[in-house]
Amino acid sequence: MRRNILIALIAAVLAPAVALGDNKAPPELTRLIERMMPGVKPDRIEPAPIAGLYEVVYGADVYYITADGRYLLDGSVF
Repeated sequence: MRRNILIALIAAVLAPAVALGDNKAPPELTRLIERMMPGVKPDRIEPAPIAGLYEVVYGADVYYITADGRYLLDGSVF
């Protein structure tokens, strides 16, 4: 019984984050990305492990964009 309550509590806490998406990018960058790919909303935009880059995820596709939106990188970044 306690386990079921714990699972329900975890699901209730995580559900809003999943429903709203995980977007930690500045609003200007988000608008720029939406203009670059109209009609397709990214699953996630968050800071990349490399300073100055954001990771943009569309399903299995991962892109990196500079914070100013000037450059978009497609592929692995090391």
